[in-house]
Amino acid sequence: MLRKLNLEEGEILNFTDQVRERKMGELFENFRGYDVPAVRRESQAKGEIIRLIKQICMKLKKGQSVDRIADDLVENVDTINKICAAIEQVGTHDAEAIYQLINRKV
Repeated sequence: MLRKLNLEEGEILNFTDQVRERKMGELFENFRGYDVPAVRRESQAKGEIIRLIKQICMKLKKGQSVDRIADDLVENVDTINKICAAIEQVGTHDAEAIYQLINRKV
């Protein structure tokens, strides 16, 4: 399960050692203040934005206009313009880099 969460091997070994040694108090000390539902919501929102960025990049490669993209994706033209400006500024169609740029501005 821990490998599916993409944890580093060292973290996995540390975690399993604590379980084996029954140091459950120490194990969950790191989880204080960790809001799992909030992190899930943030991850889901990020995934949706990245998916939108990828769709916009594909449509731009096809030469579609901002208005057409907004209509096709049922999105606000201002949102599409903001993402297009970030794409232009980054100079690549790397969705993660574009997302990072957009998030820095917010």
